[in-house]
Order: sequence, then structure tokens, then C-alpha cells
Amino acid sequence: MKQLLRLLLLIILGSSFAMAQNTTVVVTPNTNIPTNGVHLGHNVGQNMSSDSSVMIGSGAGQNSYYSRSSVYIGADAGRYSTFEKNVFIGRASGENNTNDENTFMGFWAGRKNTSGRYNLIVGSQAGYFNTTGKQNVFLGHVTGYRNTTGEDNTFVGRSAGFDNTTGTGNTFIGTYAGGFCWTSCNIWTESTNITGNYNVMIGYKAIPTITGLTNAIAIGSNAKVSSSNSMVLGGTGQYALNVGIGTQSPTAKLEIVSDASNTSGLKLTNLTNSSSISNSSDKVLSVDNTGNVILVSNTTNYFANPVGIGAIPVQDYILSICGRARASDLVADPKWCDYVFEKDYKLMSVSQLEAYVKQNKHLPEIPTAKEVNENGVALGEMTSKLLLKVEELTLYIIAQEKRIMELERQLIAKGEKVKSKK
Repeated sequence: MKQLLRLLLLIILGSSFAMAQNTTVVVTPNTNIPTNGVHLGHNVGQNMSSDSSVMIGSGAGQNSYYSRSSVYIGADAGRYSTFEKNVFIGRASGENNTNDENTFMGFWAGRKNTSGRYNLIVGSQAGYFNTTGKQNVFLGHVTGYRNTTGEDNTFVGRSAGFDNTTGTGNTFIGTYAGGFCWTSCNIWTESTNITGNYNVMIGYKAIPTITGLTNAIAIGSNAKVSSSNSMVLGGTGQYALNVGIGTQSPTAKLEIVSDASNTSGLKLTNLTNSSSISNSSDKVLSVDNTGNVILVSNTTNYFANPVGIGAIPVQDYILSICGRARASDLVADPKWCDYVFEKDYKLMSVSQLEAYVKQNKHLPEIPTAKEVNENGVALGEMTSKLLLKVEELTLYIIAQEKRIMELERQLIAKGEKVKSKK
């Protein structure tokens, strides 16, 4: 550590002195000594003609004939580099670079880079095969190892994006994210992004299962995605995830907790109460008393609380409807009135009925207009009561028929007596 600090101090002091005094600190054989630089090591910047550079390590910038304002630290770092404003730290990092403004740090980091520019590559052998790829960020051991021409990628984590070659605009974060294939690809062949574009893989071994995907997203440990324009959260089995929105402890694959009670927190913009209904299935989705979504038969009543259609549900009524309703059939189960025809049924006389109607302005057992206005009509109960009146009316008709027949019989008898007297 002390030796490293001394070396860094020497670099700082030497470079500062060199810049300030318009001179060069050289500890190496050099045929073309540049100005305003620091060169330490065997064959460092041996054929270099540019200025304002720092080169430390055997062979660092050895054949770098134009590397102004660059920093090469490590054996063979930037050895054949021919452009300016680069930072290469690590053995053979940026060894073959031919463009500017790259930063490579680590053993063999960006070693094969030629015309690639604006790259940030940090990690042993990270971006090793990058040649013309631009504006990439690779952080981690062998991260982006096989990338050649891929651009605008961000790979973070050991072996992240290892096998990506020409893929562009990908974001892989996590160890082995985006796939890994070291030698013959006998392992991880299902999980290698090689040419895919604009994919996002975040998490340990978050991978595409096939290559060439576009706009695919896999998030979570061992998350795998197999189709473009898709997003997968979590893996399977022990790597499966529960997703919570509005909750810190989801208990289902997706749990949504809204800010207010009696609201789902879920909105389907293009599926509303005015959408057409499909009758092709006898199953519907509902919720149980704990909020779990369940599949039920649409012929079964699963509602334990009052339901309102176009109206606020009214207590003591299972269903409240505001507006017109149409049904091909309606079945009610009221108490039926066949007891009217029993022998012991006490039918009100016509005179009694007349007196009741005059006094109350409605039939017995039938609600008044005021009651109907206030409470509506109970169809099942009203149907039963109307049938009651029909059956009572039937009894009145039968009784009247008997009386008429008796009167006719009496008239016939009187007529026969009159004829016999003549």
C-alpha cells in the first residue's frame, strides 16, 4: 500500500510539474520524447509524438504515436492506441484502440477496441472483444465480454451481457444478467442475448430464453423472458415473486391495495359498463370476502351483499335497479294462495267488500297508492295477492252463478203454475 501511495504521489507530482513547467518526466528509452507528460516504464511511449499524456508500465503506449491528453497505466496498456483523450488502466487495456474518449479499467479491459468511442468499461476482461461498439457502459468481471459492434448498452454485474455481440440499447444488471456462455455454450445456450435490441434484464441470471428479442424485460432472480415486447417479474418455483401495489407484503401473484376502501385500484380504460358482453362462456370473474379473484359460474349467485344496477344498493334488498329491465323469463317464489279454495276459508260477503272499498278506497290486502309510491311494488308478493283476488273473484262468480240458476229455477216453476190455472 505504501509503495502504491508513493507511486501515485510521484505521478501526481510529476505530471503537475511537467504541465506547469512545459516539460516531460521520462524514465524509459524513447525515440520521440513528447512534451508535458509522464512516462514511467520500459518502452513506455517509445514511438509517441503527442503531449500531455501519462504512461506507466512496460510497453504502455509503446506505439501510440498520437495520444494527447491520455492516461495509460499497466503493461501494454494502450500499446497501439492512436488517438487522444483516452484512459486505459490495466494490463493490455485498450491495447488496439484507434478512437478517442474511452475509459477502460481492468486486466485486458477493452483490449480489442478499435474505432469504438465514448465507452466506459471497468472490470477484468470486460468488453474484451469490443471493436467498433460505441457509448457502452460495462461494469464487472468479463461483463460485455463478446460485444463487438453493439452500441448504447449498459451491463452491470459479473458476466452481465457476456455473450451480447451486436445487440444495441440493452440494459442488463446483475450477475449473469442477459446470459452467459463461456466456451462451447453447452450451458446457458437458452439464456443468451446475442443480437437482441432494447432489452432490460435486472437480477441474478435474469435472461432471455431465446436470442434476437426486442423490448423484452425480465426482472428478478432467475427471471426469464421468451417473447419480444414482454415483461416478466420473477422466476418460477423458489424464485417466484408476489407483486404488491400499495402494499409492502403481497400475499398473491398480484395484490393491489388502493388508498380508499370499496375501491379496487384497478382500471380498465377500454372495458367499461358500455362494452358489449360475450355470451360464449358460462364463467365469470368475481371476488370472495377477502378480495381474492375467483372464477365462478355466471348462473350462480355469489353476492352476499346488496347489489345496485344504475343505483346505490338499498339495505334489505339484494338487488336495486334504476331504469328499465327486460328479461325473457322471471321466476318468483312467493307464498301461493290456493288456500282460498279450502272449505274453511272465510270469504268476505259482497256487501262487506263494498263497505270496505267505500271506506278505504282499495281492495283488502292490496297496498294503497301511497304505500306503493313510498316502497314500490314487491312483484312476487303482489303477484300472489292479485291471484288471491282472482281466486276470491272466482268464488264470487261461482256463488253468483248458483244464485242465478236458483232464480231461474224459481221463475220456471212459477210460470208452470200460471199455465196450469188457465
